[in-house]
Amino acid sequence: MSLARVTFHSAILTGWLGFFAWMIAEFVTGMLSITPGTTSVIIYSSIVGAGIGAALNLLSGITNPQIAILMKRVGQGVLIGGIGGLLGGVGGNAIFELLSNPDSPSIVGRVVGWIIVGVACGSVAGITDRSQEKLFNGLLGGGIGGVIGGLVFNGLQSLSGVSSTGGRAAGFVLLGVSIGIAIGLVNLMKRQAWLSVIDGYLPGRDLIITCDTTILGKGDHLPLPFFGPSSRTIAVEHASIIRNKSSSSYEIQPMTPNNEVLVNHSRIADSVILQDHDVIKIGGNIICFRVAAKTAAGEGIDGPLGGDGLAPPVTRPTSVLAPPPPKRPVSTGTTAISGRQSDRRTSGQTLPPPPAVKPRRTTTVEPKTVKPPTVKLPLPKSDHPSVDPPVRKPAATTAPPPPPPRKK
Repeated sequence: MSLARVTFHSAILTGWLGFFAWMIAEFVTGMLSITPGTTSVIIYSSIVGAGIGAALNLLSGITNPQIAILMKRVGQGVLIGGIGGLLGGVGGNAIFELLSNPDSPSIVGRVVGWIIVGVACGSVAGITDRSQEKLFNGLLGGGIGGVIGGLVFNGLQSLSGVSSTGGRAAGFVLLGVSIGIAIGLVNLMKRQAWLSVIDGYLPGRDLIITCDTTILGKGDHLPLPFFGPSSRTIAVEHASIIRNKSSSSYEIQPMTPNNEVLVNHSRIADSVILQDHDVIKIGGNIICFRVAAKTAAGEGIDGPLGGDGLAPPVTRPTSVLAPPPPKRPVSTGTTAISGRQSDRRTSGQTLPPPPAVKPRRTTTVEPKTVKPPTVKLPLPKSDHPSVDPPVRKPAATTAPPPPPPRKK
């Protein structure tokens, strides 16, 4: 799934799970007959945080679409998101009661509480994948989403025409959508390099490189595994991509010398520095390496704010042919200019003028007249059968008499 689609699905999924979390919280509070207060706030925030955390952690690991792995990520998201929602509910409610009075309820307490929930939900993917970059992006996006969602939630609660139940439902849905969009956009804007599967097992998947070492292969534990017929010849851990933070470069190397790794249709035996638009092939899987464009300060930019956010294709240096030697100038006068005639120029000798070129004779060819072909018409047939004319035999010729013998 492409990164833009992941952002879109993140907003949709977190919104729906926020709605389902509200339904579960309403059922729990109604079944236990819990009145509005600190206990109900903790229940709502914990369940909503668990739902949003599960959605975000599920989409963060969608590049490994194994059911067991995804269910494990959902469980981790529920646990971490629920704990964050619990802390957000307790802290936000304490600030809300501290700054509020009966006449004017405090907006700061609600916003701070949902910021804590958003930060906790955003940290789920970073904690699960043990990635500092993903953790920072999640904290930033979750905080922004919590601010937006908290303000919207407070605005809906303050409307006189909206019931408390309807306001909570709409507020939780918008809170989930805000957190999902904010975290997705932060991941898109802060990405530096990523891999796009072009052909092979599940093409169309995109993986942002957020760790110092990213391993490619067919292992179940890998973030971008390859299975199926196209991966019969690859190992569990086939190749690794290493990020060099000092030079902002990425290198790929096979895990063992026997592992076949092709970069731009050439097999590599050692580490090779990757460039933008390089094509990696392992087994029957084709992967494109992409690098985000850089600003003057060295930060990555992306499509929603600055075009498509992609650096132009990098062309590798090729062998440069030497330029052809300059042509010798042709002399138009009577003095020599270059070549072996330079001695004559220094001595003052002149060259004879070039011979006059006679004009070629042009002959005009008259077009031949083509006679039309004669067409013989068949003779008309008569009713009587045709009779061949009689054949006359030539008359017999008589030989002349022999001459009389001469007298002796």
